[in-house]
Amino acid sequence: MGGLRQTMDVAKEGIVGRGVLIDIPRLRGTRWVEPSEGIMRDEIEAALAVQNVRLRRGDIVFFRTGHARKRLDEGPWDASSAKAGFHTSAMPLFHEHKVAAIGFDGDGETVPANCEGIKYPIHTIGVNSMGLYFLDSLYFEDLAAVCEQEGRFDFFCVIAPLRLAAGTGSPVNPIAIL
Repeated sequence: MGGLRQTMDVAKEGIVGRGVLIDIPRLRGTRWVEPSEGIMRDEIEAALAVQNVRLRRGDIVFFRTGHARKRLDEGPWDASSAKAGFHTSAMPLFHEHKVAAIGFDGDGETVPANCEGIKYPIHTIGVNSMGLYFLDSLYFEDLAAVCEQEGRFDFFCVIAPLRLAAGTGSPVNPIAIL
């Protein structure tokens, strides 16, 4: 049957705007954020300051934990029991700046979650309460290297979801243009 409301139809023409990469491993001087670590608002703000970028209304924010790098280097692990992502206290930052979408190299959730009784609080807050588009399981290793080389972490971004009637999600391949 598919979705009746809030389906991908609202994005059928694509999502286009300013993209911002927030690279937490770069800030920490590590290859990745360890599974089960929740990223707090102050650390996100510190990464933005070090990267000399400010969030703006309508931004498409890409959040690198190094999840893909860890998987490539060490192989798969049980992400249902341990993975890095946002701490729930970080979500008001994105609401205050009225960002349009957030993309993750995982799914944005910290496991174990820090919110009693809600298994996936980041999706509950972001999608259900804030109306954000979420893009999960993206690959940022190449983008992070180019951003580092160019000395900039913002870019023009184009995202084209598949046109799925009444679909509530779609595979995407975001394109960053620097």
